[in-house]
Amino acid sequence: NVWMGKLAAVDCQSTRVEIQLTLVKEGKCRKTSEVGNAIRKSITNQPSRVGAPLSVKLVDSDKFNDDTVYIGSRSSNRYVRIYDKVSEGNEYLRYECEVKGDLAKRLYGELLTAPEALKSWLLGSIHPSIRTIPEIKQFVQVMEGVKEVHPYVEFAPSTFDTRMKWLNEQVMPSLVKMAMDGYDKEVIEWLDKVKSFV
Repeated sequence: NVWMGKLAAVDCQSTRVEIQLTLVKEGKCRKTSEVGNAIRKSITNQPSRVGAPLSVKLVDSDKFNDDTVYIGSRSSNRYVRIYDKVSEGNEYLRYECEVKGDLAKRLYGELLTAPEALKSWLLGSIHPSIRTIPEIKQFVQVMEGVKEVHPYVEFAPSTFDTRMKWLNEQVMPSLVKMAMDGYDKEVIEWLDKVKSFV
């Protein structure tokens, strides 16, 4: 890709990469929370790379097409979501792997020189113990059959507003919870330390 070469010439880094594969739901299919239960059953019996089983969380909606399955930890450098998506009357099942931190920088660097690396990263994000689950097997088969990969890059410039939004959404709830749990003095001391850097 010509534009990937141009992008490589620009000095920018990636803090997060999302890899998505979306399939059309056809015919009679299971509710996504049922897929999540099968994933949980398969993964719970398998140790992760660090020895503890991966976390599998389900958001089971009353609607048929509004469930989400979360695999792993939101704070880790790799996090998987499988969820329902409805668009223009069609129903889809999406597999999404969010890569962050140093892993995102590494993936981004690979994409600049070899966009086809996206395919192996996505396949590598699928835990071996869940590959026999029909819906996951379908994701794997589709991805293995992909001949060309066309990454899409969206720039998100960091501004004061985006930083404040992140602080309010990610940091503030933890500080409030700590204060409510009786650590208000420690929170205030920490904020004073932050203030002293200015």
